[in-house]
Amino acid sequence: MIDYKICIPTYKRSHAIGNKTLSFLEKHNIDPEKVYIFLSDPDEREVYEKVISETRYNKNIIDGRKGAGGNRNFICDYFPVGTNILCLDDDVDDIIEAVDKKTSVSIKDFEELIQTGFQHTILAGFNLWGICSHNNPFYMDKQVSYNLKLIQGSCQGIIIQEHDDFLYRVFEIGEDKEYCIRQYIKNGGIVRLNNYGMVSEFFGVGGLYEWGNPPARVSHAEYIGVWRRTW
Repeated sequence: MIDYKICIPTYKRSHAIGNKTLSFLEKHNIDPEKVYIFLSDPDEREVYEKVISETRYNKNIIDGRKGAGGNRNFICDYFPVGTNILCLDDDVDDIIEAVDKKTSVSIKDFEELIQTGFQHTILAGFNLWGICSHNNPFYMDKQVSYNLKLIQGSCQGIIIQEHDDFLYRVFEIGEDKEYCIRQYIKNGGIVRLNNYGMVSEFFGVGGLYEWGNPPARVSHAEYIGVWRRTW
C-alpha cells in the first residue's frame, strides 16, 4: 500500500467542511491520522476547532498561508520530499464514477482511487495526478491520460519534489491551471483518471478564491493563455 496524506486547505468554510469534505472522508473510513487541515487565516482557528472537534478529523489543524496559491505552496513545503499528498477542497460532496455516457454513480472505495492515482503517477515517473475536471459522464471515459489536461485544485495528488521555484504557484485565481502547466513543463506529463469527477459547491460562500478579485481573475487568465501559446 502506498502511504499518503490528505491535505485540505480552507478559508471561511467552517460552516461547510464538517458536513462536506470531512463527512465524505468519514463515509470512506479514511484514517484521521492521514488528514491535515490547513487554515488560510489563523484567526479562524477557534471557530474551525469548534466544528472539527465534533468529528474524528481533529488531530492535525495547521496554520497555513493566505490565498489559494499561497496555501497550496505552503502545503507542498510543509512535507518532506517524497511524501504523497492528496489535496482536497473543503466543500467536497462526493466523487463520482461514470458508468456510461449518461450515468454516473458515487465511488465505492475512495482508498482504491487514491492508490490507483499514485500507482499510475509513480509508474509514469510524474508528480501530479487528478481526476476529470467536470462531472458530466458524457465527457468522461475510462482512459488514463498523461498529456496536458486540467486537474482542478479540488482533487490533486502530488508527490513532493525537491524545492524548485519554478513549481511555485504565482496566481491566486486559476492557480490550478498554472500548476498543471508548470508540472507538465517540468516533468513531461501529468496523470488524469478521466472516469472520475468531483461533486462540490465551487462558488459557495467562502473558499480560498475569496482572496482574489475580478481584475486579478482577468489578468491571470490572460497570462496563462499567453504562456500556453508560447511554449
